[in-house]
Order: sequence, then C-alpha cells, then structure tokens
Amino acid sequence: MSRVAAALFTILGVSILLPVGGSEVRAAGGFCYYNDRHFVGAQFDPSFNVHGAKADIQVRNARLCGPNPPYSTFSHASAWSMLTDDTVGGGRAQIGYTHDTRLNPNLQFFLEKSRTGANHYTRFFGSPSLGDEHEFKVSRGLNDGRIRMYICQPDNGQNCQLHFTTDFDPLDYWTGIHAQFFGETVDQQSDMPGSTNKRAEFSRIREKDPSGTWVQYQLTQGGPDYYAYHINWLNTYGRFEIWTDPINR
Repeated sequence: MSRVAAALFTILGVSILLPVGGSEVRAAGGFCYYNDRHFVGAQFDPSFNVHGAKADIQVRNARLCGPNPPYSTFSHASAWSMLTDDTVGGGRAQIGYTHDTRLNPNLQFFLEKSRTGANHYTRFFGSPSLGDEHEFKVSRGLNDGRIRMYICQPDNGQNCQLHFTTDFDPLDYWTGIHAQFFGETVDQQSDMPGSTNKRAEFSRIREKDPSGTWVQYQLTQGGPDYYAYHINWLNTYGRFEIWTDPINR
C-alpha cells in the first residue's frame, strides 16, 4: 500500500514464540513462507499539513508463524501511530506495540525513527497487558522541530511518558509529513493484532496541525492487502477496528 513504511525492524536474532492469551481463536501458526509485509489501517496525508499523530490502541494477541529459513528468519505483528515521509521506505517516527518472535517476552512496546529511510533506530521496551489501551503519540515540536514519541493514558491523553526525541526536524529532510495508524505483519502466515471476537480497536485518533492544535480529519483506508485481514470503520474521523479471520492458511 502507498506510503506505508516498508521496513519496521532491522535487528537480527530469533527466539520461538509462545502464544499469549490462548483463549482467543487464532488463524496463524506453522512455518513462515512469504516474508512479505502486510498492512491494514488508516491514514491522513496532505503534504506538510500534519505535525502530529495520536491514537488510543488496544493491545491484542497476534499468533505468529515460526522461523523457516531461507523463506523467513522471524515474524512480527504490530500496531502503531506514525509520522512518515511521503516517499515509500522513507523517514518515519512511530510508536506502538509488537509481538515479535525475536523478543522475550514476545509482547513489548516499541518505537522506531529514521531520518531518511536508512540507519533505523529501534527500541523495544516494557510489557503491555492484553486488553489494555494506551495512547501512542508522535508530535513535532513547535520550537525545535524534533519529533517526540509518547505513551499516554487512554481516553484523556494525560500522564504522558516521553520515550524518545528525534535528532532531526522532518521539515528539513522529508518531502511531506503524513499521519498513519496501522496494524502490520511481516508474513501471510501470521495474524494481525485482533481476532474475530476480540478485535484491536484504534480510537480517539487525532492529527496535529502546524499551529499545534490537535484536530480530527477524515481518514482514508489503507489495506487490507490480504483477504484474511479486516478493518471495520466505527467513525471515519477517529475510530476503527482490525482483526484476522480464524482460518488456516
């Protein structure tokens, strides 16, 4: 899909996933075969009109396929808020949570920044609980232009914790700044976060205009680009949910 970041992680190493929350009916499992990225979510992308993106995102399980060299050495499924360049594979700043076969525990928060699409910096941290909601926020500063990444209390956006500040101003390097809110997986044999009965909800979605005011714009759908992944709009200005069909594939 257009303008979605083409790479999320660059760290090597593999550990085996032990599924979390076994009461959910899952679709995936077995070995990975395709090692291609899939996305489902929403975006708002008029060039240079967006200086921040935030959303309450619900933490849901995502069963993953297992490493299967040479096809795939790892798999992950994640959900995040992001500011990104309008160049495919270009710069970005994103924060959210991920299930990743390389991590222990497999479910962690993550953030990533890249000034131009190269030299990614990725950090994994914390251990979110299934079913919880967190506000994930990325915001360009009015004074210094740096992008700051926060995790905040849901519903009201209070009690924010700053987790990272970029060392660049996107206006100096990017050709456009776009807001995106997506689920992502690295392989068709892995699930998106969310199942039929326990969907992963994105709510209270906001974008920040150049004056520093958080507003709601109408979003456009991105994906799904694979038939097992789904999105349901609850409000095209700020609320949708994603999930994966309980099928074998």
